[in-house]
Amino acid sequence: MAPSKRRAPHIQAWSVPCILIIGRLPETHDLKRSFEIYRGSQRDVLIVTFDELLAKLIVLHEFLSAKPDDPEEDLSDQFADLL
Repeated sequence: MAPSKRRAPHIQAWSVPCILIIGRLPETHDLKRSFEIYRGSQRDVLIVTFDELLAKLIVLHEFLSAKPDDPEEDLSDQFADLL
């Protein structure tokens, strides 16, 4: 009798989104506007710049490293752009 064959798992995916981390935010108003229009027009692709990702990671690090003894502060302004 032949040894049993291992079957590969059957995996299917539809409409899989992706994240593209690339470049830096433009510095001029016109280029920012153009970039935001382009970014918003992408379907199933989230475009994040390196400086945006770094800013979000810094805020997350500060939030997670806060000591429980520290007086509570209003963090709503710091996270406004993440909502």
